[in-house]
Amino acid sequence: MKKILLGCLLALTIVACKKSADAEPEAGATVAGSYQMTLFGLDNGDGKGYSESPLPITTGPITGSGTITTVRKDASSIDLSAKLAITQNGSTSLIIYPATSTSVPVTLQKSGSSYDMMSNGTKIGTADGSTISIDITSPASGTLKSQRVVFKGKK
Repeated sequence: MKKILLGCLLALTIVACKKSADAEPEAGATVAGSYQMTLFGLDNGDGKGYSESPLPITTGPITGSGTITTVRKDASSIDLSAKLAITQNGSTSLIIYPATSTSVPVTLQKSGSSYDMMSNGTKIGTADGSTISIDITSPASGTLKSQRVVFKGKK
């Protein structure tokens, strides 16, 4: 009888042990890092429409390259910034996002195998830890025309 009881206790112990599943990595840590910009797109509201250019680019005396940087704030959020440098005839112009501050706070929401990037309740892009895509449209306001900026990058 003791052997049966001991066998049942051992079997119950084995069955009761829950196998640990791999913990899903946190979004902030997965997306955080530096991405080499692979595409820049712009519609600045001048009537010429949307145009995009693969990066880095070298066309004659013009070179262009950029970096998208994400810094982990916590498990589900990052700070986002982007910088594009265009050099022509020794003079460099910078396009910096955001133009008015050092970074944009972004909340990450799981969406399939990637994360939606949300800023103030608006989706501004997606990221999966190896690629990032940002597509931001600023509505017209007062004398300012509607603008659209697109950045894509790879780690």
